[in-house]
Amino acid sequence: MNIKELNAQMRKGYRDKGYTGKSIIFAVLDTGVEPVGRLRGKVTHRHGTEPRTDHGTFTASVINEYCPDAEIWSYRCDYPSDIISALNDVTAQVAVTGKRIIVNMSLETDAEYIRNAVDSCVAAGVPLVCAAGNDGEEVLNKYPTCFESPITVAALQPDGSHAYFSTWHGEVDFADFGRWVDGLDMDGNTVTKSGTSFAAPQLAGKIGLLLSANPDMTEPEVYEALKGMAVDLGSKGRDPLTGYGFVRIPDPTQKEEPKGEPMEERILKLIDKPRMHGDDVKELQTLLDKHGFPCGEIDGVFGPATDKAVKSFQNANGLTVDGKVGEKTWAALRKEPGEPSGDYLAVAEDMTCWMRMMVGWHYIIGAQGHRLTDSYLSARYKDHEGYFTNGRLEWLRGEISRAESMGINLYCADCSGLFFKVNEMMGIIPVKDATADGLWRRYCAGIGKDDVRPGDILFRESGGRMVHMAVVGTDGVYEAAGTAYGVVFRPWADMFSRRTYNRMTGKFDVLKPWTHYGRLEVLK
Repeated sequence: MNIKELNAQMRKGYRDKGYTGKSIIFAVLDTGVEPVGRLRGKVTHRHGTEPRTDHGTFTASVINEYCPDAEIWSYRCDYPSDIISALNDVTAQVAVTGKRIIVNMSLETDAEYIRNAVDSCVAAGVPLVCAAGNDGEEVLNKYPTCFESPITVAALQPDGSHAYFSTWHGEVDFADFGRWVDGLDMDGNTVTKSGTSFAAPQLAGKIGLLLSANPDMTEPEVYEALKGMAVDLGSKGRDPLTGYGFVRIPDPTQKEEPKGEPMEERILKLIDKPRMHGDDVKELQTLLDKHGFPCGEIDGVFGPATDKAVKSFQNANGLTVDGKVGEKTWAALRKEPGEPSGDYLAVAEDMTCWMRMMVGWHYIIGAQGHRLTDSYLSARYKDHEGYFTNGRLEWLRGEISRAESMGINLYCADCSGLFFKVNEMMGIIPVKDATADGLWRRYCAGIGKDDVRPGDILFRESGGRMVHMAVVGTDGVYEAAGTAYGVVFRPWADMFSRRTYNRMTGKFDVLKPWTHYGRLEVLK
């Protein structure tokens, strides 16, 4: 798949139909934009006039390839305060411009306090596209990429494979062309650059084309439409490397009409203009509600809320998460709640992939994938002082200090936090009680020791409640064992052994045995 060529074809298809972004404004929050070459007459400097580098000019030139008649508002953002001011300005302009505004943020900061400005801008109906980052590893503390509300874009190689430098995490939404991208420097010369900074404006440009053809689409509708157009590139459904995949916007004159199959055979899915509707959609919505995946009003119209409920149901039942209600999804829906359904092994395989990345994390009570810093440790110590006796607090501070001196980020979870971090990424169950005891009582059915299989949970009881747990993967057991042990892995042969290496003493300890074994109701 040559995604560079595919993007060129999409641009041409919309331009040939007269969609060039005339009614669109792109707010480019970057290093500033120089109005050179094809950008002349298109740029308005809203904040800062002298670009700091050619990064912002290059980014704007990529957007301009998609929407050559769009206006570009340039915001030079050197500090987090500049980002907040720029976003506040965009939010204020929404009601007065008469045009649709799209924000592109090919930048990042560790200032989490920009969240309110980001969320307010999106809430005002502005699609906000940001770059995932170029760390080449999982990063959980850069913004806006790690916020939920923006549309985060990872980078792809020209052949559609994941770019090695592209940051990954659970908030990545889509991926686009980001390796060897052509654009303009501050002198108007064509140069080539790589980075997620130049993948983000590809998607921003596509959104501009969509809004040119469909000016009444809301921000949530844009996002749902992008999901429906995405070509899945990684694990089934959304994954941390490429999100929902590579977006291929359809020909602007293409209308996908419902086919005339019988009700039982029609494949239902989210399409735009017209929405799929009818008695079969109403039956679908009724069954989703019965299984605990409500989609709002049961009106017989397949809209974004129904699409979201379908995908949540598919994910919880081990089905392919594509939003299409075909034979397998219908069959699972028509079973009574609690009946066996779905492919548990597929869910367990995805769980295992996540947990493998967590081996070696530290154990901190109450943590669910948090970054381990001295300030976070101090907060945990204040709330749970009893967990940090016998030199554990000092040892952890030493670990943090050594990691910081080497430029390494540490992460942490407790026993239930390990599972619920995976659940956060996969949406296996709704969360009402994120503890081992809550998981046992609310979501699990007891099974025998000999019946344990991938996806099951091992528990230890004390004082009438479950106080500890581990998760069974496809290759063995994953456990956040304790402060001195961290997140550990034991292969199948040692599944029920709790012989664990103590990182503080350098010796092996034998921990208390498991007492109960549970299977998630959704994986029965």
